Amino acid sequence: MVTLKIVVLYENKRKNGSMPVYAKITQNRDRAYIKTPFSVFGSQLNKRGEIKDSYLLPSINLLYNRIAEILKDLGFSVNQFSMKDLKVYIETKLENKSQNAKLDFFEFAKTFIENMQSDKRQGSSENYAIAVRNLAKFLGRDTLDFNEMTATFCKRYHNWMIKNGLGARGQELYLVSIRKIFNEALSIYNDYEIGEIQIRTNPFKSFEIPKFKFASLAEKKALPVDTLQKIFTASVFTEREELARDVFLLSFCLCGMNAKDLYMCECIEETQLIYFRHKTKNRRSDNAEMRINIPPEVSHLLKKYRTKTKESKHVFTFSKRYADPDNFTTAINKGLKSINRKLKLRIDEISLYYARHSWATIAVNDVYLPEELVDECLVHAPVRKMLRTYVKRDWARVDKTNRKVLDYVFYGKTPPEGSVSI
Repeated sequence: MVTLKIVVLYENKRKNGSMPVYAKITQNRDRAYIKTPFSVFGSQLNKRGEIKDSYLLPSINLLYNRIAEILKDLGFSVNQFSMKDLKVYIETKLENKSQNAKLDFFEFAKTFIENMQSDKRQGSSENYAIAVRNLAKFLGRDTLDFNEMTATFCKRYHNWMIKNGLGARGQELYLVSIRKIFNEALSIYNDYEIGEIQIRTNPFKSFEIPKFKFASLAEKKALPVDTLQKIFTASVFTEREELARDVFLLSFCLCGMNAKDLYMCECIEETQLIYFRHKTKNRRSDNAEMRINIPPEVSHLLKKYRTKTKESKHVFTFSKRYADPDNFTTAINKGLKSINRKLKLRIDEISLYYARHSWATIAVNDVYLPEELVDECLVHAPVRKMLRTYVKRDWARVDKTNRKVLDYVFYGKTPPEGSVSI
C-alpha cells in the first residue's frame, strides 16, 4: 500500500531560512520525495512541524489531492512500479497537468477571502470581495490567468474605473486589494531563489497605484448645514434621486448609520432601531450593538420604507428592491451624484458617507460634544474597553446626543460653548 504525506525537509534549509516542501510517498518501507513549488519559514509551522499558514495550505492541499488522484487511478497496478519509477510517473503526470492548467486569479482570490473570514476578519474580507467583484465587472468574466495581469492591464482597469465614475479613494482601495492578493500569490507560487517561476508578470512594479490624499478627507466630507438642508429638501425627478435623498436624510438623522446597516437591519421595537454595525462587530465584545430611536424628522421615512409584511426579516424594504447591500449603496451614490449635478452643489465624489462625516463634525465642532461620546454614537471600535465591560449601556445618551445635533441643523439651536451635558 502506498501512503502519501506532505513534509518539510528541515535539513535542506536555505540561506534565507526557508525550507522546501515535498510530497513523500512510501511503500514497503521504501520512500521517495516529490518536489513541490512551495517552501515555508519556521513561523508558518506549528509546534508539531506541520504547515499552519492559512494562505498556503489550500494550494498545498490541492497538490496533495492531485497526487492522490494519480495514485488512485493506478489502482492495484501501482504495485508494479519501483519507487523510483513511481516518482517519475507522478512527476510526469503533474508536469503535463500543470502545462495545461492556468493559475486563475479569481480562484485564488476566493480562497484568500475565505481564509480571512476564517480568521474572523469579516470587515476586511468584504472589502477584498468588493474589489474582486469590481474587477470581474471590468472584465465581463470571472476567470483571469495571473499572467494576463500586466501593467497595461492595470492601466486599462484604472481608466475603466475613472470612466465609470468611481472616486479616487475607491480606485486606490480596489487596486491596493488586487495588489495584495497578487503579491500573496507570488509568495506562494514563485520561488525566486531556485528559479521556479509560475507567475511571470508583476504589474505593480511599474504600474503606480494613485494615492488618495487623506489630509483633507474629513474636511472635504463634512458638509455645511445649508448644503445638508439643500440635499434634505431636494426636489427630485427620478426614483433613484428620491431614494438617495431619503436615505441620506435617514442616515444623518440616525447618527450616520451606513447603507449596509440600513439594508441589513432586522429589529425594531416601536420606533427604536436595534442593529449591529457590520464594520466593527468582530472587534467589539458587544458585537457593536446600537439602539437608537427614529427621530420625528424622519418618522415619515419609517412609514415610507418600512416592510409591511412579515415575509421579510428586514426592517426596511431596501432588501426587496436591491439584491445586496453593494447594489443598494451604488444606487444611493449614483442618485446623490445626480442631485449634486442638478442642484449645482459642486461636491466632489459625493457619497452617503458624507452624511456620517457631517454628523460627526457638527457634533464635535458645532455642538461641542466630547469625541468619546461621538465615537459611541458612530459605533466605532471601543476606545475604553474596560469601562464598557463594567458600565451598563445607557442608550438614552445616544438619543440625547443625536437630538443636540438635529436641533442645531434643523432649528438653529446652538448650545453654549463648552457645554457637554447629556
